[in-house]
Amino acid sequence: MGIGIKKGKKGKIKYVLAAFLACTMLLAGCAEEGGANAGDMPELVPFEESGDGQAERQVESDTLKVGFTQLEGNFCQFASGLCSSDKAVLELTNAYLVEEGEKGKPGLGIKIGDSDSLAEITVKKGKESGAEVRIELREDIYFSDGVKLTADDLIFSIYAALDPDNDIPSPLSRLKIEGLQDYLEVSMTKAELIYELGVQNEDYTYFTADEQDEFWNVDIQEAGLRFTHDIIEQLASSFAADYSDEFAKCGNNKIAFAMYMWGFGEPDKEAKNIKSFVSDAEYEIGLLSEDDFWHEIDRKYGGEYSMMSNQEAYGRSLWDILYEMYPEYAKGIVTSQAQDYISGIDKLGEYAVGLHLTDAETFSPEDLRIPVIPLHYYGDLSKYDYENEKELFGFTKGNLSFLEEKKDAPIGAGPYVYEKLENGKICLTANNEYYGGKPAISKVELIGTSEGDMLDRLVSGDLDIFVDTVWESELENYKNYNSNGELAGDLLDVRILGKAEKTEGTECDVNVINVQRMVLPSTEYGWTYKLDRVTFR
Repeated sequence: MGIGIKKGKKGKIKYVLAAFLACTMLLAGCAEEGGANAGDMPELVPFEESGDGQAERQVESDTLKVGFTQLEGNFCQFASGLCSSDKAVLELTNAYLVEEGEKGKPGLGIKIGDSDSLAEITVKKGKESGAEVRIELREDIYFSDGVKLTADDLIFSIYAALDPDNDIPSPLSRLKIEGLQDYLEVSMTKAELIYELGVQNEDYTYFTADEQDEFWNVDIQEAGLRFTHDIIEQLASSFAADYSDEFAKCGNNKIAFAMYMWGFGEPDKEAKNIKSFVSDAEYEIGLLSEDDFWHEIDRKYGGEYSMMSNQEAYGRSLWDILYEMYPEYAKGIVTSQAQDYISGIDKLGEYAVGLHLTDAETFSPEDLRIPVIPLHYYGDLSKYDYENEKELFGFTKGNLSFLEEKKDAPIGAGPYVYEKLENGKICLTANNEYYGGKPAISKVELIGTSEGDMLDRLVSGDLDIFVDTVWESELENYKNYNSNGELAGDLLDVRILGKAEKTEGTECDVNVINVQRMVLPSTEYGWTYKLDRVTFR
C-alpha cells in the first residue's frame, strides 16, 4: 500500500485519507480535471520530533474523533471506489491474516507471525522452484458476534478475494498458487464475452439473444455517442481558442471542428458544409449532430470497437463509458471451461490451511494480507463443503453480490466493532475480546466535515485529528495557532507525513500533514507513528 496522487488545477495535488486507522494509513488521490501530468509519489519523511511540552498533552477522553470529508456508509468487503472513511471502518473491524508491512525472503523456511498474531505461517521449500505455505490460525479468536474463527472462514475469504467478480486486485493474486490461473483463465466481463463472440453469435449459454441484440443495437451505440461527445467537448475546450482560424473555418461549430481536427472531414470554403473522409457524405454544418459524427467513426471501424477505442479515444475509453452507463456489463462471467476450484488450496485441519506455490521467487508475506471475514455471516453455509467437494466454498463463483447485501453492517474479528452511522458520524467501539489486546481508546468516531471546517473544528475540540494537504506557504497558518509560533506547540501538533516535490506549473511544494489537537498515547496498544502510516492497536 502506498500513496496515489493526481494533479489538480495549477498542479496542486489533492489527497484523500483512505485507511486512516488500523494497520495502515493510506492516502489516495482525489481526481480533478486539468492540470499537469501526475508526478512521482512524494518521498515520505519521518515525523519531526515534537516541541517542548508535547508529552504532557495526552488524550483526556476515551473517544477519539477523526475528521473525514466523506461518509457514505458503504462497507462492502472487496469493493472498489470506497471513500476513505468506509475503508477505515473495514480496516478497524477486520482481522488480517498478516499485519501491514510484514517482510520476508521467499522459499527459505521463513516464519511469519507469532503467538500474538492471527496466524503463524511457515513457508518451506517445495518441489523445484515452488513452496509450501502452512497457515496455522489461533484457536481462541472470535468474530464480534461471538462465533469462532476457523479454517473455513479463511478458505471462504481466500476464494472471495480471488473471485473473478472482485472489483479490486487482491494481493493474493500475486502468489503463484497452483491452479489459480486455471481458475481465473477464461473469466471475462459480460461485455467482453458478447463482443468476443460477435454479432452473429448463436450460443446463448451465458446471456440471452435479447441481451446480445440490446448490446449491439442499443447499448454500444449509446456508449459510442457518449464517446463521441467526449471527443467533441475536449477538443472544443482545449483547442478552439488556440486554433481560432480553424474553428472559424468550421463555421464556429464545435462538432465540425472536432471532425476536422480528428481527421474525419474537411469543411468547404464557405464554412457551410463538411465532407466526410469516411463515407464521402456531405453534411450541412448548421444541422450537423453528434450522432452524425459517431456514425462516421462507427463506419470507419466497422464494428471493431476495441480498435476504435484505442485509436480515437480522447480521455475515457469506450469500455469505461459502457461500464459507467450500464454497470451490468462489468460483471464477470465464468465459462464452463474454467476450473471450479483452486487446486493449490488445502484444508489441513479445523484451524490450518495450506497453499501450494508453483514459484516462490516473487513470494512476499505482504501478499497474504487479506481480511478474514466470517463465512456464517457473509456466505452461504449450504454452499460450503470444502473437505468433500472443493468447489463448494461458500458462494457461487463469479457472484459476490452477497457482500453487497451486508454492506450496511460489517462484522469481523478486528480491534473495533461497528455500531452505527447517524447524524453525520460513524461510531465504533473497542472489541474487548480482540486477540491483539483491548485497544487503549474505547471509542472512535469518524466525523463528516467539510475541508474548509476541518481546522476550526479541531481547534474548537470537535475533532482530535485529521489529515490534510497544504502548500508550503500555508503551513504558516497552522503555526499562528500556537503561542510558540511553531508547528508543534501548545494547541496544535502538526506532523509532516510527506512532501511532493515542486513540479512545473506549481507555485510551491505541497505537504501531506497530520494535524492533532493533542499528543495521542504511544503505549503498547495506543498510537505509534511509522513514517506514512498510523498503527492503531
